[in-house]
Amino acid sequence: MKDLTEKIYKEKKMQRVSWNTLAENLPISGEALRVSFVRDSVDENYLNEVCKKLKINTYNKKEDKNIETVEEPTTNYYYPDVNASAGLETEMQNDELNRIPINIPNWERGIAFINVYGDSMYPKFCNGEIIGIKEVEPQYINYGYAYVVIFNDGQVFLKYIRKGKDNEHWVLDSENPKYESREYHLSLIKKIFIIKGVITKTTM
Repeated sequence: MKDLTEKIYKEKKMQRVSWNTLAENLPISGEALRVSFVRDSVDENYLNEVCKKLKINTYNKKEDKNIETVEEPTTNYYYPDVNASAGLETEMQNDELNRIPINIPNWERGIAFINVYGDSMYPKFCNGEIIGIKEVEPQYINYGYAYVVIFNDGQVFLKYIRKGKDNEHWVLDSENPKYESREYHLSLIKKIFIIKGVITKTTM
């Protein structure tokens, strides 16, 4: 049981599922479910229901056989209420955020899908399109490519990153010529997300 509960904790964290969500089909609250896991006193029926919710294979040690086989865990999530202009980091860290589990063939695991808002990157990225993003470390940035950039003050931009006047500065550039380029010190930037792909309006 210990191995299974550890796997549940791992999948819960990876899928960013709240205790309230796991307890939706149970006669107890999310907090009561959490406490039962902490005390290692989870009812077997509750345990099976949680495994179904997280799509985890369960194993019956007494009979020494698989008692249930389910699909692999959801690989990615689409956040319909999040866009690349505001609220990205705050919203995606919220366990209660509206999100839609999706599995898209040939996409790697751990990608978040968010909306494009505004016209600063038009026509490269259009308002209403959906982009797949994944966090990347600054040392892996390739100049001339588009990224979603989060600043320490909460501002979020979808821009091209270009080399600045020295190694401590970046220039954020738009596709739309109506928007001017601006240079920023790296200390102002909190997180960077690489764009793994785009779902356009014509493919929806």
